[in-house]
Amino acid sequence: MTQEILVLGGGATGLEVAGELAADGQSVALVDEAATVERARKTGVVAHESALDTSKLAVEQTAATVVVATPSDARNLLLGATAPHAFGADRVVALVNDPDRREAFEDAGIETVCVSAAVARATTETVAVETSTPPTRPEQTPPNQLNPTPPNRAAGTDERVRLRG
Repeated sequence: MTQEILVLGGGATGLEVAGELAADGQSVALVDEAATVERARKTGVVAHESALDTSKLAVEQTAATVVVATPSDARNLLLGATAPHAFGADRVVALVNDPDRREAFEDAGIETVCVSAAVARATTETVAVETSTPPTRPEQTPPNQLNPTPPNRAAGTDERVRLRG
């Protein structure tokens, strides 16, 4: 069977990747352990059970792109390096948990997505720090600001954290 994209492992992360790709209309399949495969199938994602051991990949599958998403950088590197041969993949993208290991993947010809950098970016996009000067007199307070946040005296400025939802 041929899929355009094959996602190897990752538990909840791999399932999210596969689900988003499928929602975008991509032809995608997930390969992981039984619990994740069961969850994937309940959401309508094509899924195959495998231990994700390169010597025992029990999946008769080819794919143009393979995404390797296990929680182990060592396993991701090994699976990523074998994906072109095992699945006929032209493109391999692997999650890298430790940014210091990124170079090893790139040396092996594997595209990377650094998990810690992606989480940091998403978090900083969600949490914004605003700096402003508080009004000096109550009559200068704009009408839409009924309860202004008091200044942060330790920092010497009025810093407020706003969470975007």
